[in-house]
Amino acid sequence: MYAEYAWVDSAARANVISDIIAILTGETVVANLSAACDKPNTTITSTVAAGWTLWDSAASADGQVIRAPFSDDGTSYKYAHIYGAGSVGSTVFVYCQVCEDWDEVGHTGTNCTNNTNYLQLLVTPGSATEKRLYISSNARGFTMTKRYVQSGLVYIGDSNRGGCIGCWEHTRILPWHTIASAYPKHIALRTGAWVDSGASYRGMQAPRLKNSTGGDSTQVWLDYLYIPGNNRFNIWGGTTGIGAGSEGKLPDGTGNYVILMYPLWIATEQMNLGAPLGELSTLNDVWVITEGPIPFFSTFTQGANTYIALPSYYQSNVANDPIAVRAE
Repeated sequence: MYAEYAWVDSAARANVISDIIAILTGETVVANLSAACDKPNTTITSTVAAGWTLWDSAASADGQVIRAPFSDDGTSYKYAHIYGAGSVGSTVFVYCQVCEDWDEVGHTGTNCTNNTNYLQLLVTPGSATEKRLYISSNARGFTMTKRYVQSGLVYIGDSNRGGCIGCWEHTRILPWHTIASAYPKHIALRTGAWVDSGASYRGMQAPRLKNSTGGDSTQVWLDYLYIPGNNRFNIWGGTTGIGAGSEGKLPDGTGNYVILMYPLWIATEQMNLGAPLGELSTLNDVWVITEGPIPFFSTFTQGANTYIALPSYYQSNVANDPIAVRAE
């Protein structure tokens, strides 16, 4: 599923959160969204199913919890708590917190990540234009980022480092990380913090992992997203070594070009695991592409699929390090 959600001035945060939840759980009719939605400028495409279901509609004051099954175990789930802060007439803060489990009766989560990944949606009347929340989702994960223009400046992504937030599922490759072990395999996402400062400002977090001594660690900060290199893993962000501009596309032999799309892996130095935690791109259909061939917030077709290029980091009015997410 792919949506471009536009919001109106003075949108109430409870309505904004409800609209986001509705879109992630399969709503495809824009007219069914709340009064917070700028309906003429909102679109929803559902070639790919959104993939999530509502689990707790009263999780917190303005928050709701959704869940989706793991790719390799349809009886186990990943949980995402999406909630808001801020007041009408100023800013709506949209937070995304992921949890290992969630009690829908007691409205409490187990091993939930820190609530440090959020987007600012400006709702002060008349102060912002071109307001959009970009949402891409499937049953494996979802990605969100915002964009608006105010006083001639463009504001993109989360409020700290201008990146995407959401929840991604990864593959299991470590020997202890099996279905039977019941360790979760999803992470809270904040790309801007990671790309900007790497290990000194970690942007990803896992609900629970096994540490190097054999015990459990919770709320684990993840240091790196990786692109596989020749003999090592290259850190994505700053020194990717994957080229730029025309180097990011190849002739396909028919007079057209294909975009080079690189897989992402997740790892952490914090717990000395000795190996990456898993791969992200195949399950979530999220890829790194080089800067230049595709303008940011533009769509392109690769094979039979449509993608959009989103900045993973935005600072000082400059967008950087594009990722490609499904746009259908």
